[in-house]
Amino acid sequence: MTPFLRHFFERIWPVFAVDLRSLAVFRFGLGLLVFFDACGRFGDIGAFYGLDGLLPPSALAGELSGWRWSLHLVNHSTPFQALLILAQALAGLAIAAGLRTRLATLVAWVLAVSLCNRNPLVIGPGDALLCALLFWSLFLPLAGRWSIDATLGEAPPLPARLQSAAAVALTLQVLSPFFFDALHRGGSGDWAGWQRVFALESLERGLAPWLATHPQLLAALSAWSQWLQWLGPLLLMLPLPVVAQRFDLRGILRLLVLPQLALLVLLMLTSTALGLLSWLLLVGLSALIGSGFWEALERRRQLRSPTRLRVFYDDGCAHCRTACRLLIGLLLVDADLLPARSNRRADTLARANDSWVVFDRDDSAHLRGEALLLLIRRSPLLGWIGRWLARPALSAQADRLYMQLAPHHQRWARIGRNRWSSPAAAVRSGRWIVVATVLVLGGNLLGLAGPGNGLLQLLSPPLQLLRLDQRWDWFAPAMLREDAHWLAPGVLGNGTEADVLDPDPADDDIRWRYYEDRLAEPRHRSLLPVWAGRLCDEWNEGRPAGDAERLAEFKLIRVVRPLDARAQPEQRVLLRQQCTAPQ
Repeated sequence: MTPFLRHFFERIWPVFAVDLRSLAVFRFGLGLLVFFDACGRFGDIGAFYGLDGLLPPSALAGELSGWRWSLHLVNHSTPFQALLILAQALAGLAIAAGLRTRLATLVAWVLAVSLCNRNPLVIGPGDALLCALLFWSLFLPLAGRWSIDATLGEAPPLPARLQSAAAVALTLQVLSPFFFDALHRGGSGDWAGWQRVFALESLERGLAPWLATHPQLLAALSAWSQWLQWLGPLLLMLPLPVVAQRFDLRGILRLLVLPQLALLVLLMLTSTALGLLSWLLLVGLSALIGSGFWEALERRRQLRSPTRLRVFYDDGCAHCRTACRLLIGLLLVDADLLPARSNRRADTLARANDSWVVFDRDDSAHLRGEALLLLIRRSPLLGWIGRWLARPALSAQADRLYMQLAPHHQRWARIGRNRWSSPAAAVRSGRWIVVATVLVLGGNLLGLAGPGNGLLQLLSPPLQLLRLDQRWDWFAPAMLREDAHWLAPGVLGNGTEADVLDPDPADDDIRWRYYEDRLAEPRHRSLLPVWAGRLCDEWNEGRPAGDAERLAEFKLIRVVRPLDARAQPEQRVLLRQQCTAPQ
């Protein structure tokens, strides 16, 4: 490496450094989102992913390029699809807990990509961001702090600040949706983003109706979001120096910019229906929290509890030390773990009571369940219930719980021990991460010129293979020129008119909205009979032939309402469906 490049990287690496404690918060949030997203798909497995669903495998060939792949196509049965989604949910829980984190992240990424490719009609920008965050997480020590893997690992802890190519990739990925959406919006020549969003009845929720009645506030929000999305990511990437220990310019900028980006996402979350995307943006921003924040919390904790707990275990028990380490790690308690023989008083108490021993700040000894309650009260996670746990009646119940858990300490020691669980194993990253990062940034930049760009098509195969192809124009006015929805007026067997889409699942489920919106596109209209047939079957289920309430026929009408007040709404009949009676 030339001296110039070496100097460049020495200046740029600290800008993208991430704190392992922030990565732990990011890991927890990401794992929970993987879990809840997978659980939310169980209700529509048959409709979205089954053999007789809305996108059967025979119709999927036209949606996937040769670089897309999906494990969900190995078997089209509903139980198999449910099994894969269940595995994805369990992988999310493992990521959140930091249990065999790297293996769980790999499983979650493979299944997330596979699920997106199985039915591209029901995915949105949130799915693209989820796949990307899981991919970069494969090369990061997510389990470096506050995880089961780190608690049970024998390797020395990693430094609190991580500087690596994967940290650069994660930072750029988190900031890309804000920055590139601003570029798309700027290219359209129209910055009235919030006014347009709240004019869309299909997107509005929560605070949107109230905000829509305050045009001056919306104008201010548009200007604020404009400059924040433009300048915020750039300010966070400035290679500013640390002038003094308490005057970290980069830390000050993060303290100013990150809360505003989080506030912008919260406003979107409470006002618009963007689904998974808003939550992922919040989780992604948590990974960028600077070390100064955690150091300030640590100083405050030391002022409140200057004395550490001392936990003594039976050093004659091969697995007791591991069980105690796991408990301390899960509760995030600041404690010293020592063998009982190192303290005569602790050794005597442990032998006499067949228990572990915990000494508090006053050097008072706590045994069995009472010691467990003390750790919970000193936990930053559960300390808020400390007063309730101080009740004398709980001590006996805690003793019984301890006696039930103690015989199983050998099982605790076996948790997470394999080569995939080492936090340090994920730090190794190099040229391939740099190549992937350049490809993703190049794809985002070339996407500004439109999807027909020849160079973008050249970069597409590897990006599609890894599901890293992205286009962040989810909030750009170019995408918000009209509001549209479906009508499905029908006629029953007795001649009565009925609304077949009442209620419309797209009103409550964003994936149904993605599906219905894409069916209106010319290249997907060949799938309208599949959807219409399903609407017939759902309405007529349980109604025999000749029933007056059976649906006889209906029309699928696409209603398009331009946001320009001078234009009139347009209605187009895209399908007329006859509902045949069962033979």
